[in-house]
Amino acid sequence: MKMSGYFITGATGFVGGALTLQILGRTNDPVVCLVRGTDSNPEARLEQTLRKAAAAYKYPPGFIDVNRSRIHVAPGDLNESTELIKPAGVRISEFWHGAASLRFGNKDHAEIFSTNVNGTRQAMKLAQRVGAEVFNHVSTAYVAGRRTGPIEECHVLSDVETNNLYERSKIDAECLVAAASDIRTRIWRPSIVVGHSETLAATSFSGMYGMMKEIIRFKKVVRNTLGSFLETHSLKMLADPDSTLNFIPVDYVVGQAVELSLAGIEEDVVHLTNELSPTVGRCFELFFDELGIRRPTYVTSREHLSSLDARFGKKLAFYGSYLSGAKQFRQRAGIKHGRVLSFAFDDQTLLRHLRWYLRYLGVDSAADETVKMRAGNPSLALPGEEAIYGVVARSLMAKAPTQMPGACGWPDRKKDDFEAEEQLCHVTTGARLTRRSCGLRRPWSQLGTK
Repeated sequence: MKMSGYFITGATGFVGGALTLQILGRTNDPVVCLVRGTDSNPEARLEQTLRKAAAAYKYPPGFIDVNRSRIHVAPGDLNESTELIKPAGVRISEFWHGAASLRFGNKDHAEIFSTNVNGTRQAMKLAQRVGAEVFNHVSTAYVAGRRTGPIEECHVLSDVETNNLYERSKIDAECLVAAASDIRTRIWRPSIVVGHSETLAATSFSGMYGMMKEIIRFKKVVRNTLGSFLETHSLKMLADPDSTLNFIPVDYVVGQAVELSLAGIEEDVVHLTNELSPTVGRCFELFFDELGIRRPTYVTSREHLSSLDARFGKKLAFYGSYLSGAKQFRQRAGIKHGRVLSFAFDDQTLLRHLRWYLRYLGVDSAADETVKMRAGNPSLALPGEEAIYGVVARSLMAKAPTQMPGACGWPDRKKDDFEAEEQLCHVTTGARLTRRSCGLRRPWSQLGTK
């Protein structure tokens, strides 16, 4: 009789890596991981990833060494050329497809659909080639798109209105899985996955971390142009402060998925979400407080946004589906099997996760006025971004010159610094930002003074 085994795609990712460790820890079965064959040494890459994750999640010392003989690598991509490496005498009982692209912009349309839709199609073909009995597809709870209210664990309709291309691609992928007739399938829908519930550690940084990083970037760019403006003036956000951000720790996600899978559940759609979610308003209060900028205010229409507000909103565009339109993800499968996911993200817990990420980035909290990045990290401000926000200088000074932060309205910096800023790259109009183009005749260091 053959031993059962697992086949996993996306094992070098955040959820996929945690899933692989969970399976190794909960079973005695071999695990085959698909790793890009373009890597010079896919085996070393997988081992390094799993060791890093095991240490981050406080698995016992030597965990990977003890289980090394059970870990097998299939070099290749999700296509017919994948080298099928399967241990002798092993049948693949479960295939877990976790590889995905988290991009969302129109410019990445081809990559998004190639990875998320065609990648799922190829993964299903691969599952059949290895003789898998069950195909587990890791999707997202946000295939709900723009729907609000109670969201049930049922197959998604293809005509759901979405917020971005990422959601659309995941819906299309789910439709492929739901249409399969020659293999048993399950669809797992995590919400916003964050670091480990105890260690706080994460190995990839989308979701909550992506939002935080965009805020940090924005703060740095505005500070370089408008000084301490954000410390005394509230940004307006197009968001619902009473909506919720459905954060769920990565260990809760994979623990629930593996437990229900081992139980042989009949349900074919399962939410991996949190019953206890913090509100959008409270999250952003804590985020902004920690970064030393004034708490935001909320509006319901774009017409209430200034140019600065609009640019901030554009930076958070991908997360728009999280920030409005309250959703309550039902956990019928969890209720049935006595495993409802519930993790309290109170203020202390949110701050612990936030501060862990700030330390990881090497960014000081509000206690320090400077943003210091970890040695070797690229700047959080993208090249040329400072120039984009410089165009608001004229309108801000014209509207409220006496209300600008600080005694002189602008940070007191050396003349050479401001002369350098006159050489900023082209702004959206194509003109260069200079004192004269802003309609300002006095030196930068004297702006706002009498």
